[in-house]
Amino acid sequence: MKKEIGMILALVVIGFALNHAYADSIPAWVKNNAKWWSEDQINDKEFVSSIQYLIQSNIIKIPTSSQNTNATKSDHIPKWVKTNAGGWANDSISTLEFVSSLQYMIDVGIIQISQGGNESQNSNQTQLSNTTSVSSDTTSCDNESTPADKETCLANIENEQELKTKMQNSTPYTVGPVTYYLTGADAINTGDGEMVIVHTIIENTQSSSNNPDLFCTGPFACNYHLSDGQGDYPPSIFSLTSGHLELVYHKPVAIDWNFYSKEHVGGFDFDPSKQYYLKIGEPFGSTSIPLKLNLQ
Repeated sequence: MKKEIGMILALVVIGFALNHAYADSIPAWVKNNAKWWSEDQINDKEFVSSIQYLIQSNIIKIPTSSQNTNATKSDHIPKWVKTNAGGWANDSISTLEFVSSLQYMIDVGIIQISQGGNESQNSNQTQLSNTTSVSSDTTSCDNESTPADKETCLANIENEQELKTKMQNSTPYTVGPVTYYLTGADAINTGDGEMVIVHTIIENTQSSSNNPDLFCTGPFACNYHLSDGQGDYPPSIFSLTSGHLELVYHKPVAIDWNFYSKEHVGGFDFDPSKQYYLKIGEPFGSTSIPLKLNLQ
């Protein structure tokens, strides 16, 4: 009896630990996409493509050991998967249950992941310390009380250095109190259309007393669009956790804006011969940043 109780407690502890591990690996802003999908604001293809991209980019981490190679293949998404996405977005089910839904879609081939994936560790949103005083001295991390804290400290310094390098090598665009650094733009063939990804670093460079907000709550309420001069197209994926982001003075954030071609909600006819822009229309100012797309 004691052994059985011990096993049950062990399973509970393991489940709790796994849930928190997955919660740490899945950015909170992914809940926006799950919510929109469950409410039919974005379609099945768009949700699957976005999740597939996030897994390939290591933004969402699904343990490969859980993938069942003997599962019957299918291209039909069961209703319970969509229900789970909505439940997770509303915090009525755990992150572990949501991850199980993603694992199921991988197992049956709805989400297709290439072997190896993208080995680089990407982050769609990184809050950093003051970039005017970025330190390359990792010895400061020796004062951390635990190995985990030291590892976090070292990772933060590495991220700060990487972000600062990208800012120095990119073109800045000032909009009111905010500076936008364009660090790259890609056009990727997803198999069912094109996805344009605009990589930016955004910093409040002028106001220490009144922090400006970035606003984008969904495809139909967003101050950021892809423009070809003839039409403006909303993003499908972005990293504003609650639909807005307060920019703290001299604490830049790295944000990717993803736009899908016409098969998706708010999509567009992609034409590589056109000049595209990231169009910004915030209360504190507006501009259009020209994009030089890297075709993939």
